[in-house]
Amino acid sequence: MKSSLECPLCGAEIGNSEDYCSECGETLKKSDKK
Repeated sequence: MKSSLECPLCGAEIGNSEDYCSECGETLKKSDKK
């Protein structure tokens, strides 16, 4: 399991604790269910 997310727009790796992509600025929609 990867500890990082991938931006759907630019494909950059993003930290799991990030809410947006530092490369293109795209806001990530998280589907985490707790």
